[in-house]
Parts: sequence; structure tokens; C-alpha cells
Amino acid sequence: MELSPELDRAQLRAIELLREGHAVVVTNPSPMTYGVVARDAHAVNLLKGRPVDQPVGISVHTEAARDQLFRYLDLTTDALAVVDFALAERITVLAPIRPDPTMPEWLAPATSDGWVLFFDGSWGPLWPLWGSFPFLYGSSANRTGGSPAASAAEARAQFPAGTVIVDADDRRTPATTYGASTIIRVDTDGRLTLRRPGIQDQLAGGPDVLLDQLREFRSAT
Repeated sequence: MELSPELDRAQLRAIELLREGHAVVVTNPSPMTYGVVARDAHAVNLLKGRPVDQPVGISVHTEAARDQLFRYLDLTTDALAVVDFALAERITVLAPIRPDPTMPEWLAPATSDGWVLFFDGSWGPLWPLWGSFPFLYGSSANRTGGSPAASAAEARAQFPAGTVIVDADDRRTPATTYGASTIIRVDTDGRLTLRRPGIQDQLAGGPDVLLDQLREFRSAT
């Protein structure tokens, strides 16, 4: 997909700021809401107006980052297959991670009490941005207490003036309902539960329907 000059310039500016350690707001495909990403987890929290040391999610959108993370997850092979499937569906995953002194430091901001929160945030129209970094920390695009922004206009109204917002609304399909990603929890024994409702379970017809679909996928593997 060809980039428009405006989107191209916006991504180049965002990449520059990310390299400097700042957070930017990015578009997600419909019907997902916008997101905040940064190379520094503290920058994500600062832009959202919450404690800087609060754990954040991490996008493992490159094969190398995903493979490295998977080596430390305390999950069986069939559970890992479900996680991989969930990531492809843009579902956020909370999974147990083994204590290991060789675990890379970049996973620490997404890890808390033996659990790691991760997702795949990459999207074709914004691949120049995502592909510039092996991983990015991220969260939904909202200030503390606010609702995740469903459009660039909503993001501009919620974040401080000067915040870089990569507006790709013209690449999205209008939707009647928008939402942040569903978060599922995958236990060491493979049990699947809903951690936070979101757009994926809403579109599936409810949390139980989505979880049953994931369980069926695991059984098939």
C-alpha cells in the first residue's frame, strides 16, 4: 500500500521522536481504538498521566522479539500455539514467564509478579514505523480516567498540545463500535480466562464465545 505524503511525513517524525525516547500516538485498524507507543516504558506512562513505573504491555511485532519472548514463557507447546493465534487476532496476552537471569532487560517493564503482558501492534499502513524497532512498549490511547480514542480527533482532544499523533483514519474502515484489545490470560496449565473485555470478544459474541474459539484452536493443534 502506497503511503500518502502526509502519512509518510507523520511516520518519519514519529520515528524520530521514538528514537529520542518520546511516546507517540498511533492508529490501529478498525474497529480498534488508537494506541500509545514508545521505546521507553516511562514515556508511555508519562503521556498517559499515570505513575511512570506502572507496568505496560510490549509489542513483539518482529519474529526475533517474539521468538525470544516465547523461550521464556512458562507454557506448553499447545498453549504457545494459542498465544500465537491470539496475537494474529490482535488480542493482548497475559502469560506466565519463568524467572531466569538470562531474560532480556527489555521484557522487564512488561513483567509483573511472574506475568508478562504482550501484543502485536503492527499494522500494514504503519509498517515503516513499526518495522523501525524490534519491539515497542504500548498501551491504549487515553489519559488516566479517559476512554481510549477512537479517532485522531478524539486523541487530539485528550492528549496535550504538541503530542505527535499518526493519523491514518483514512486507511481505516468506519465502524459503529470501537474498542481497545481484549486481554486474555493463559495459565501454565493452558487454562484460558478473560482478563479484560475488549473489541475482539465483543465482535465474537461475548467472552465465552471467544474463549471457546481459542480452546477449539488449541484442541485442533
